[in-house]
Amino acid sequence: MPRAAPGGALRFVLARSVPDLPASDWDRLAAPLGLLMSRRYLAVLDAHGPANFRQHYALGYRGDTPVCAVASQAIELPAGRLLAADDEGAKPVVKEGLRAKWRAALRKAGRARLARMKLRLLLCGDLLSWGCPGVAFATDLAEDGRWAALDEALRRIRKAARLGERAQFTIVKDIAPDDANANRALTKLRYEALATEPDMVLGLGEGWRGYDDYLKSLSARYRKAAKGIAKDLEKGGARVELLADVGTEKDRLYDLYRQVQDRAATRINLLPADFLPAMAQAFGADFRCRVVRRMAGGEILGFVTTVKDGATAIGYFIGFDYAANVELPIYFALLHAVVGDAIELGCRRLSLGRTALDPKARLGAKPERLGVWIRHRVKSLTPLVPPLLRGLPHGDPPERNPFKE
Repeated sequence: MPRAAPGGALRFVLARSVPDLPASDWDRLAAPLGLLMSRRYLAVLDAHGPANFRQHYALGYRGDTPVCAVASQAIELPAGRLLAADDEGAKPVVKEGLRAKWRAALRKAGRARLARMKLRLLLCGDLLSWGCPGVAFATDLAEDGRWAALDEALRRIRKAARLGERAQFTIVKDIAPDDANANRALTKLRYEALATEPDMVLGLGEGWRGYDDYLKSLSARYRKAAKGIAKDLEKGGARVELLADVGTEKDRLYDLYRQVQDRAATRINLLPADFLPAMAQAFGADFRCRVVRRMAGGEILGFVTTVKDGATAIGYFIGFDYAANVELPIYFALLHAVVGDAIELGCRRLSLGRTALDPKARLGAKPERLGVWIRHRVKSLTPLVPPLLRGLPHGDPPERNPFKE
């Protein structure tokens, strides 16, 4: 049940699940932010999110008027997982002298202690997606009060969920980096800005009606490469097709999803097998799943999902057989399949996310920067910050222009 949290300039109502939210008040604030703040999407996360996630919501009221809506996630994971990822990327340093050896031994002992800890995060937003800040404000809420209201909402959530100091990190993600008011306010609230990779976004032509129109817009070199992907796939005895019933193949899709997740340097979350079928059921015609399937035997070698969010298509989750991808261009075929689906869904832009910048740049996608802010107060946890951020890495995307001049 929702809990009223009185006091301060605003009154807050807290909830642990979507059915407990005052629906009309939430929609009134969250609707402009689109799908990722919709009750329909959040209900899927409530029921089918990762086992180490817990959803928490807050609505802030001025009198009886809702002015602030917050969707957050309490996340728990072993610190040792982050330290292992950090060790893999560390370069050996030659130590000399007794004092240096003692310091190295102390650092090792400290890391061993950290490795046994449970790391707890409170994140405003959704770690499974990108582009949506996880907080919506009433348009008439004063700028200087907005971020103080968010900070207060997160404090109330920590207290109500009994997170207290156990939430060693508080993260606010995907704030527009050019939002000077947000940057100033979050700095004042002792958050630190983090550099992350950008969202790669492909603008879709006004007159495009299908994938062939996209192909026609490419320069000869890139069009030849795109057609070559389709030819190589066909020669290898595979094809791309729309999967009509995600539920019937959920186990195979989950296996392919795990192949990608298990190779990630830092795996903070792991979705259950029922997540994609639940998304397909919740979003109907606005959700598509394309698969690469062998013509002989019908084995699925890869999949990719696309979700329509108004004028934006989101290239969501992907999975593929790494061994088969050595012989066949499965990953690249799936990327091109997302472009086709985005056009058919009637969208004007395609958001492809933060990873694999070069292949997405070759499609014609351009970077859009996203701001992430983090606050942590325990100095002993500093070694965990770099590998934690490796889950949100940063880099400069390559310059590509595949389109005709």
